[in-house]
Amino acid sequence: INVAKKVIKKHKILQDFFEKVLGANSQEAQENACKIEHVISDDILQRLIAFTEFNNNFYCSKKKYTEEFQNFYNEYNQS
Repeated sequence: INVAKKVIKKHKILQDFFEKVLGANSQEAQENACKIEHVISDDILQRLIAFTEFNNNFYCSKKKYTEEFQNFYNEYNQS
């Protein structure tokens, strides 16, 4: 049961990152989280969590860094 909880936690973290930070739609985020949750290392997962926390703590008073990234991506992707 502990292994299952760990996989579910990884899935949630990955899906949230894909949706909230990268701006992916829910279905795409879900599908990719399902694939990656089984192969991502604990170290990379912890770095991803730390990056998300860093972003939340240091950019919460300004326009969100993630929103700026998503705008950049949309413009970049149209080129």
